[in-house]
Amino acid sequence: MSAADDKPRIYMDHAATTPLDPHVLEAMMPFLGPPTNASSLHGSGRLARQAIENARTSVANDLGADPAEIIFTSGGTEANNLAILGTSGVSGVLVSPAEHEAVLKPVATLAARGLDVEWLSVARDGGLAPAAYDRIRSVNSGTLVSVAAVNNETGAENDIARIADDIQGCGAFIHSDCVQAPGHLALDMRQTPVDAMTVSAHKINGPVGAGCLFVRSGTPLEALIRGGAQERGRRGGTENVAAVVGFAEALRRASRNRDQRAQHVEKLRDDLRGHLHDALGDAIQFVSPAGSGAPHVLTAVVRPVSGNPIDGEMLLLSLDIEGLEVSSGSACTSGSAKPSHVLLAAGWDESAARSAVRFSLGWSNTHSEVARAAEIFTRCVDRMRRQRSAAIDSAHAG
Repeated sequence: MSAADDKPRIYMDHAATTPLDPHVLEAMMPFLGPPTNASSLHGSGRLARQAIENARTSVANDLGADPAEIIFTSGGTEANNLAILGTSGVSGVLVSPAEHEAVLKPVATLAARGLDVEWLSVARDGGLAPAAYDRIRSVNSGTLVSVAAVNNETGAENDIARIADDIQGCGAFIHSDCVQAPGHLALDMRQTPVDAMTVSAHKINGPVGAGCLFVRSGTPLEALIRGGAQERGRRGGTENVAAVVGFAEALRRASRNRDQRAQHVEKLRDDLRGHLHDALGDAIQFVSPAGSGAPHVLTAVVRPVSGNPIDGEMLLLSLDIEGLEVSSGSACTSGSAKPSHVLLAAGWDESAARSAVRFSLGWSNTHSEVARAAEIFTRCVDRMRRQRSAAIDSAHAG
């Protein structure tokens, strides 16, 4: 029997997905039963259309955009693909190798089509290195620059406003994957002149399967999903009205409560960092920047024992058995045995990239959970390091 059998489980994987806010579910309920095809001309269709357009206006207001600049999608992955593969007139790409796979995969598609792809340099925390900003300033017309506002694995922030200001008017396009930003950082398209921006509902206590792509007016964009005139011809398919309404409500609540939530999770993150440092010392090394970065993410790597790395997958399983749910990085890729591509791009060696653990906090987490999580993590790491040390001693004795 594990130590966690008689205790509630601790969920600290909010960067992967968040629990649905009851207020969001309440907003969705009127649209979960009735027929909701917003393209129909009868009364039910008109009600659905009104709900979609009200949601569009709400999302636009929260992002400092015009409603016509909001394209509803099935989430962040689709929005990233639409931005990268749908932007017309792109002749080359500048991108960080530490981006999410939902950016890297469509970029690979452009490379396969013969477009030049240039990789920006990455700092040790997973954010852009200073040299990357220098390179972006000299970007050519027709180049697509895609940089996330917040690295999903480390929480490192990139200065998207600075990038947009630097290349404004030069004929390049800038896209930013901002799925980790709402609820933690301010997003205002009036102040940040990007051409396209991705937001996802399930990162902000909204429903899975909803999100949007902001596309600034005048940016050339071709639909990837064809078959209907929905979303002004930019994204075909019958809209998921309940999910769209839920997304708008989740973004509204995240924006309204941003400062309070950010302060809460930042205090939890800093407390967790302190607990782990005090308990494990040199046995771990933090990847996430200290005192900066997105307030909800803390990533650490476990140092090898006499040059022998700790098995990160086994560590995650041990933590799960003890009742602590965390991640080794992006939930879209952590099911594989590959080391974190983000940490490899940031200059960490493979053993560190394989032993990385990401804690990502949400507004529902508590200080008592942080203390318990630190205890569980310390216990599991100590046990695995002792086992590794014993195996080394046994091998030497043999």
